[in-house]
Amino acid sequence: MANQYSEQLSNPTVESSLRQWHEYDGLHRMVGTVCPHCKRTFFPKRFVCTQCHSLDVQPFTFSGKGTLINVNRQLLPPTRIMGFREDTIRIMVGVKLEEGPVVVSELVDCLDDVDKLIGKPVHYVIRKLARSANGDYKYGYKFKLSRQLSEPAL
Repeated sequence: MANQYSEQLSNPTVESSLRQWHEYDGLHRMVGTVCPHCKRTFFPKRFVCTQCHSLDVQPFTFSGKGTLINVNRQLLPPTRIMGFREDTIRIMVGVKLEEGPVVVSELVDCLDDVDKLIGKPVHYVIRKLARSANGDYKYGYKFKLSRQLSEPAL
């Protein structure tokens, strides 16, 4: 019965869209925190600095640009992804942001060989992640390869 719908629903319970807006900063705008004492940055937000234990952390907006430090094709069985009727393989990456933290996310719009991607620049983009049981779409960040000026546009 679940196969009659083109989009897979996450669960049968009704989810509150209010919760999604409470987490808006971390999901849609890469907002974390910075410690003014030791200058360490955190993503997602922290309320206490893990280095100097200061409680005086402040909001910090990341640029969303970084470098790939780890690339892994998901070897689990392929899953249905929002917007695709066929099964696709996901590429999970570790990204070191320009400001310091490392983020684990999915790499999108990439047809390159995954072995040659380490060290390439990326930037974050907003994409649909899923559709909840109440019909609302959930959005979040993923990463995409940054095109260099010398590379031709596809």
